[in-house]
Amino acid sequence: MAWASLLDELVRELDIVIVVSAGNVSNIDVPDFNNRIELMEKSRNQLLGTGHRLIDPATTALGITVGSITRYEEPESFPQRPTPLSAGKKDYPSVFTRTGAGVNGAIKPEFVDYGGNLAVVQQIGGRPRWNSNRALNEPTLNNTLEKVFKGWQGTSFSAPHVTHIAARLERALQSQLGEVPSSNLIRALLASSAKCYEKDWLETITPPDFTGAQRQPQAWRLQLCGYGKVDDSTLFSDRNHVTLFAEDALNLREIHLYKIPVPTEFLDLRTNKRISIGFAYNPPTRLSRKAYIANSLWFEVFRRIDAEALLSYKGKKTDADEAAAEYIIENFSRKHGAPFSPGYTEVRDSTLQQRVWEKSAHGGSDLLWDNNDPYIYVLITGKSKFKHPYEMEPQPYALAVTFSYDNAEDIQLRQKISERANIRLREQVRTRAQIQV
Repeated sequence: MAWASLLDELVRELDIVIVVSAGNVSNIDVPDFNNRIELMEKSRNQLLGTGHRLIDPATTALGITVGSITRYEEPESFPQRPTPLSAGKKDYPSVFTRTGAGVNGAIKPEFVDYGGNLAVVQQIGGRPRWNSNRALNEPTLNNTLEKVFKGWQGTSFSAPHVTHIAARLERALQSQLGEVPSSNLIRALLASSAKCYEKDWLETITPPDFTGAQRQPQAWRLQLCGYGKVDDSTLFSDRNHVTLFAEDALNLREIHLYKIPVPTEFLDLRTNKRISIGFAYNPPTRLSRKAYIANSLWFEVFRRIDAEALLSYKGKKTDADEAAAEYIIENFSRKHGAPFSPGYTEVRDSTLQQRVWEKSAHGGSDLLWDNNDPYIYVLITGKSKFKHPYEMEPQPYALAVTFSYDNAEDIQLRQKISERANIRLREQVRTRAQIQV
């Protein structure tokens, strides 16, 4: 759409991060229900109806779109009045929020944050209706002198949460790097920290137009909440959260390969543990083209294989295909692909991508490899979707890999990763590889 296209041009031209609210639905249907569980399920299901689709400029391909989730779940009740019933528990999608997908199936909204909740109230003899309840609203300053604060709801409350974290992250990176960070790096780091709460409940969704064909619970969940809520504690603490990040520029149809150490002490932890990869790039866009996004970049993650074997591909590269990357991915993914979710095919049409490996207390052995030091390889590749003036220029990108775990045990994670990370800087390409704390 026109406004979204203009924002994309500004993001690329000025190298800035633009955060947009997903938009709200004002006339929300109240589904028929017999109890609160049924109300929550049906309210969630209708979020994937056509009436909740993103509006301009929330479809921006290079900006960040933020949807709304609920912070509070218990409404305020009053004597001698009908009892209100909230439509969602904590961290559930708000009934008014808009959902994806974005242009060409891109993940939208990328993030969600607190934007308020609504309750259903039914007067005696009347139909149930949605009601704003002050115990469910987000607090804000009042616009009159009658009182200092008031409460309301909307995705316009959600977006500033992400904007605030992005601004803090920009300042922290500028202090560490000695220069203003790129918008790609900020977006990649935000994605590497985002977590989707209530994932199991979200993936039981049934869209209103579902006809009984094969279910797509993961894809539907991504349309609801994207990569989840940005976790600022992951971004700014350094005992049980460590992030590796790098920036580079890729000549299209070539390959960049990153070897990421995974300490055995991390895999042996008897607690929940997580490796999250955020990836961002800023391709040219053209509103006059059906593909819209000029360049497509994506990555795959491999385990239990060395670089020599991974790169021992056969097949001659030509201008018409991507034989090298396609050969590696097709021939090694089934046996050596690391179990990161979602798969690269689900996120490859997005300029901001996230893939996650997470295990409970007794998981982690799937990244071990005989007596070798555990590590993963991140392979990045891309291609041009249509001819454009910048086609021969390398496409800039940023990559962020975050290790995190839950308990208070100190395994010296940062030190162990630093000791094993072999950081090599390219002389001809501006590259940064740091450990962010």
